Amino acid sequence: MLPARQQRRLELRDLRPRPGNQEIVDGVDILQRLSQVPISTWSTTHDDRTVRHIGPQAPDLYAAFGLGEDEQSLSALDMNGIAFAAIQGLYQMLQEAQNTNQALAAQNAGQQAQLDKLSSRLAALEQALGQSR
Repeated sequence: MLPARQQRRLELRDLRPRPGNQEIVDGVDILQRLSQVPISTWSTTHDDRTVRHIGPQAPDLYAAFGLGEDEQSLSALDMNGIAFAAIQGLYQMLQEAQNTNQALAAQNAGQQAQLDKLSSRLAALEQALGQSR
């Protein structure tokens, strides 16, 4: 494992997928699976106990996604990919909710217009009946 200072400087350059070995993921599915992964705070064996980190544990992430070399290590590349896919899934869900909300608002406005029209007709009928008595 690299010391923390070197880890911060590690850059992922020129990492291209092997030809024919790329699959588009379903962001909503990733988001749903990620929501089941426990997130905790902890200290590494390399840090002082007062130094805290937050994130998933390697076995939990591996069980949810099956990514990386094994269930004992976390890859920043995979964790970033999971986060980006989950963000896209959340955005997709937000767009769908907004579209549904707009459709329901339009339906509600139509129903309100019908109700207003019926209320006016009822008032006119009640007035007409009151005058005939």
